[in-house]
Amino acid sequence: MNSSEIDDITIDPEWQAEQVDRLLGFELLQQAIHARYQPIDAAHLADKVALDKGMAYRIVQSIQRNFK
Repeated sequence: MNSSEIDDITIDPEWQAEQVDRLLGFELLQQAIHARYQPIDAAHLADKVALDKGMAYRIVQSIQRNFK
């Protein structure tokens, strides 16, 4: 492991778990700001917010149910 990997807090699983709500909210905000109303690909979202693909899909589905 090189020093840049050691200093990169974003690869720390504990940090990722603490930040997942903020990261998910930011990605959804970006979609709304740029008027991209098509479905968000679960794999893309999972990669952006450090979640597994299934969890990202369940979160998006939950949000969609709450806005119907």
